Amino acid sequence: MYRTATANMESTTYIPIPSMAANPNLLGSVVSSNALVCQSAGEVRVAFSAVMKPGDSAVQYVSVFKNGVPVSGSEVSAAGKYNGASVFFGSVVTTVNSGDVIDLRWRKSTGTWAVSMLADYTRMNITSSSILPAGATTTAAFSPSAGWTDVPNMSADSGTTLNGNSLVVPSTNPGAILAASTPANVNDTTALRFLINDVVAYTGPTIPAYDQTIWAVASVAVNAGDLVRVQYNRGSFAASIAAGFRFMVL
Repeated sequence: MYRTATANMESTTYIPIPSMAANPNLLGSVVSSNALVCQSAGEVRVAFSAVMKPGDSAVQYVSVFKNGVPVSGSEVSAAGKYNGASVFFGSVVTTVNSGDVIDLRWRKSTGTWAVSMLADYTRMNITSSSILPAGATTTAAFSPSAGWTDVPNMSADSGTTLNGNSLVVPSTNPGAILAASTPANVNDTTALRFLINDVVAYTGPTIPAYDQTIWAVASVAVNAGDLVRVQYNRGSFAASIAAGFRFMVL
C-alpha cells in the first residue's frame, strides 16, 4: 500500500499513517482502515518507507504495527530537520495469521510543529520472508562530477552482494521498494535516480539547493540477479557527499 495524499500530522504518541491505499501493481492487496489485511498465515517480511518534512529538530519515529501492537525490531528514527526531509526505510520479519492487520505508524519525540507526510513515497509491502532485502552504505566521501554519476564507495550489508557500485537483487519482487538517502547541504539543485541493468528505472524529485537531505524512493519490479545502482545528479557547483549514503532494495 502507499500514501495517496500529502497532509500534516502531529503527535508524540504512535498514530497510524492515514490516506493509505492498495498498490494497484500488487494484485490481491486488501487495505482496511489504512492497514494491510493478511490473506494467509505464515512468516512474512514487511518492507516500508516513509518521507516527511518536519518543522523542527524533534526526533521522528516510524514503526510497523500488527493488530495494534508494535512489531519488535521495526522502529526506525531520524532527527528532524528545519530544511529538508526525514527519510525512513527498512524491513522486519514477523509471523501472521490470516486476517491480521499490519499498518505503519509515526510519532515525534516532542514539540508542537506539524510534520508534512508526503504522498506516494510512504509505502508498505508484505511479502514472503524468503524475499530478501539488499543494502549498502558508503564508507567514504565522494565528490561527483557534473551530470549523472554513480554513487561509489559502497560497503554491502551482511548477506548482500555487490557488483561494482550495484546491488545484486537476491529475490524476484514485483513491488520492491528502492530507497536511498544521505544527509547533505549543497548549493545547487540535485536529484537521485535508480538504474536496473543499466536502464533508468526511476528518477527522483528535484531536491532544492541547501536542503539537508538528498533522497529518492520508488516502487518497481525487480528480478533475482538484477543489478541496481543509484546515481547522483550534480549541477554546476562542486559538491562533496559525506560517507553514510544509504541505499536499499526492499
